Amino acid sequence: MPRQAVPLTDAKLKNAKPCPKEYRLSDGGGLYLLVVPKGGEYWRMKYRFSGKDMAPLAFGVYPAVSLAEAREKREAARKQLRDGIDPGAVMKAQKAAKVSETKDGFEVVAREWYSSRSPTWSESHKETVIGRLQRDIFPRIGVRPIGEITAPELLKMLRGIESRGALETAHRTKTICGQVFRYAIATGRAERDPAADLRDALKPYKEGHLEHVEHQLAHSVRDPLGRAYNRTSHLDERRKMMQLWADCLDGLKQGAKMIPINRDVG
Repeated sequence: MPRQAVPLTDAKLKNAKPCPKEYRLSDGGGLYLLVVPKGGEYWRMKYRFSGKDMAPLAFGVYPAVSLAEAREKREAARKQLRDGIDPGAVMKAQKAAKVSETKDGFEVVAREWYSSRSPTWSESHKETVIGRLQRDIFPRIGVRPIGEITAPELLKMLRGIESRGALETAHRTKTICGQVFRYAIATGRAERDPAADLRDALKPYKEGHLEHVEHQLAHSVRDPLGRAYNRTSHLDERRKMMQLWADCLDGLKQGAKMIPINRDVG
């Protein structure tokens, strides 16, 4: 009759010291702590499946994974065995799925799209696009598998941009997302473009022109009544100018360079 292991205790684990040769501290039920000469301590579980000894399961490193957590993992694996499931095969599948999700995450696909498209863009357009990706998109949906992102999820992100009054930026960000989604479809990592479902979901904005900014910066009215009227008659232009300036400041925060405008002297 096989000898049953005495369950481990936290005190015994804390007192475990490395030796010239690796050794095991068994907790029973196949679970043990492998102590290696260099000082590492690793949770492992030996098991049999279909009458064969399988490669030990790896449950993590002690003390990052506690004794209680290692026991929970052991019991989950034993339940799978009782159900006729190979826990080692499950762990491999989960690891492969995680790698696949990372490879097909929105940020990974977006950077791939950016690298393939940006060589023909102007430097200013490159900085604008990558700035919007890094500032507004990647922090919110960058790690999400691109094929799983939904229209409501995308709208929530864009609403956050709208909430700071950046209506044009929200629309242009949606356009960028749509281009990334279409690239993902073409490369087999998504089946549809959720940005296309948001056609009328964002608040409308008025296209601005450079003379609007020039007007706000240079135009003056001497008459007090005229100045009061002027402040109310050009609100849209003022909002546009403020948005452009906000985008500029956001770009500088992200590391964009300010390009000086040279003027002829004399």
